[in-house]
Amino acid sequence: MQRPTSYKVQYLSGERWVDVKGLKKSPETPKGSAKNTATFEKVTSQKIRAVFTNSGKARSGLTEFEVWEK
Repeated sequence: MQRPTSYKVQYLSGERWVDVKGLKKSPETPKGSAKNTATFEKVTSQKIRAVFTNSGKARSGLTEFEVWEK
């Protein structure tokens, strides 16, 4: 596996996946085998996901995904 070139965070709104608003990533470019943090405007949903963009045929995976309310 390789680190993704980028990612976005989406939430389920009705039957559609919608990009979160105000997404801020730290670091901006994802790092492999390291903590990557994303903050965004508050949403209410039962489901949330990260969508990766990979280089060529590379694949990426998540070890842990946490969602917190500030």
